Amino acid sequence: MGPWIAFVCHFFVLNQPTMSSFSSSFAPKAAWLKKRTWTMGRARWQARFFVLLETELRYYKDEHATIPSIIFSLQDIDHVRRIRINGQAFCLSFESTRHHKVLAFPSEFEMDEWHEHILTRLSRRRHPVTQPSPLIRRRGVVLPSLEIDQDHDQDCMSSMSSSLSSSSSSASISTLPGPVAVDSPHKLDRESTSSPSFLQYMHTFRL
Repeated sequence: MGPWIAFVCHFFVLNQPTMSSFSSSFAPKAAWLKKRTWTMGRARWQARFFVLLETELRYYKDEHATIPSIIFSLQDIDHVRRIRINGQAFCLSFESTRHHKVLAFPSEFEMDEWHEHILTRLSRRRHPVTQPSPLIRRRGVVLPSLEIDQDHDQDCMSSMSSSLSSSSSSASISTLPGPVAVDSPHKLDRESTSSPSFLQYMHTFRL
């Protein structure tokens, strides 16, 4: 049973969603983190409530505060690195030309998750998704606008109407029934005088 359980566990781990599947969402993230600050030349850690948005990182005094204490724009961040510093094992260092901030996380999982989300946002900023250009301007070719000649259009409509009229006339002529055979007067008289209707008519009016 030991090898079989090991195989099942290995298969389950391989089929778990990776961190890249979580990075597809830009939903806000929030957590209590520690930020490194300097007081009288000595480094210390302060717990603050951090919120990661799509384009910026904010921190508040607590989760009930409505006004952020500091707002960091992700556009100002050049590099994000994992570091160990001042007794904190799980830290992210945000480096730019103007700022250098360090945040400490309670676990390696949370640090990796935040790191992945931040890198995804930075990658989107550096490589924005371009919208497809309209067909009229693709490949540097500007297509001319479509012009309709009204006179030519009316002539075409008249020709079409004439063609339809001639076609309908031809169809009506071709579908006329053939000549009806007319009996001779002598044959008609013979059949009429011998018919029961004619005899009844003569008897009624005493002809």
